[in-house]
Amino acid sequence: MNSKPPDQKPDNDRLEKAVKEQAEAQLRRAFARFKRPVDLILLAEPGPNDVFAQATRQIVISTGQGAEAAMSIFEDLVNPYWTSRGA
Repeated sequence: MNSKPPDQKPDNDRLEKAVKEQAEAQLRRAFARFKRPVDLILLAEPGPNDVFAQATRQIVISTGQGAEAAMSIFEDLVNPYWTSRGA
């Protein structure tokens, strides 16, 4: 007799809850080490206000690009390429 075992679907709700709790605990430990408050914007999926969601995405992208530009300027000031010899 060849019988199939019953479908055993994982309890997605319980698994999702456990993952969220673990992530939250990790974030709490990380944020506890900061000396000053940090504002955090998370974009998981678009909300009902698409204009707001698009504007928020643009702010986050611009902030990231600004941080990248600031790091580039900082690196150039710390180690100026224009003073190096042998080019």
